[in-house]
Amino acid sequence: MMRSIIKSKINRLTVTRTDLNFKDSITIDENLMDKADIMEGDKVSIINLSNDERFETVVVKGIRGTGVIGINGSNVHYAQKDDTIIILLYGHIPEENLKSYKTKVIFVNMQNMIIE
Repeated sequence: MMRSIIKSKINRLTVTRTDLNFKDSITIDENLMDKADIMEGDKVSIINLSNDERFETVVVKGIRGTGVIGINGSNVHYAQKDDTIIILLYGHIPEENLKSYKTKVIFVNMQNMIIE
């Protein structure tokens, strides 16, 4: 049996921009995508800590090293510039691998740069 798990979590990001006229998505700095093993086109869940909104959307690659976290399209109704969010990526693994699996958790500073 396959189990649904949180594959990656990027904690306490700051939204840097919004664009109502871009396709529904979230733009993520490519460095963050690499660290969290997120690919362009992945579906992610967003939890907005600033207003308790939750939504799902697709990932668009952002410029590497800029710290960009952009909320695009109709998603701007759920998150605005300077809001604090969490990004979750889910995956499926065989039940027998659950005990050895460890979720990737990435922490960032106020500029969305990875804290080691």
